[in-house]
Amino acid sequence: MPYSAWFRQPVVENTNARIHYDSTHIQINSSKSMREYQKIVLTIYNKKAEKLAMHYAYYNRNSEITTFNARILDDRGKTVLKLKKADIIDVSASGNNDVTDSRLQYAEMNRAKYPMHLELEYEKVYKKGFYSIPPWTPQEALKVQVDQSIYVVNYPKTMPLIPLNNCLRATNFRKSNK
Repeated sequence: MPYSAWFRQPVVENTNARIHYDSTHIQINSSKSMREYQKIVLTIYNKKAEKLAMHYAYYNRNSEITTFNARILDDRGKTVLKLKKADIIDVSASGNNDVTDSRLQYAEMNRAKYPMHLELEYEKVYKKGFYSIPPWTPQEALKVQVDQSIYVVNYPKTMPLIPLNNCLRATNFRKSNK
């Protein structure tokens, strides 16, 4: 569906933001190689949801951010503002008194003009192994309407995938080994 069609759809009353499309694709190649790609298209309707305009990706010495893009779009889906390399802030992800190798790349795409339409994407490559796959969190704030959220994990048939919780029963979960 073209972005302009998404942006014209009716909104549930008292909605602060709407996630039109949230897609996470995980490609596990081996126990030492994984690729994570995420793309989100959303509309922020007011200041209460402005934190969703923060685009971020964590990484460490075992991973690398290979793609980090963000765009502000107009009502027709045309680019109004595109993230520049200088807009990306890279900081330590240490919190409080923690000492860690983890880092965070982020950019704030907030123009404080509502509604604000955003397209956010990143790709992370795990080079030296991975501990777990990222969690599925299609809604991170209150009063956010989610139209479509997709989470796909492709993995070798020889590697078992073991979900740690039973939340998948409430979704349209489909498992297929390829």
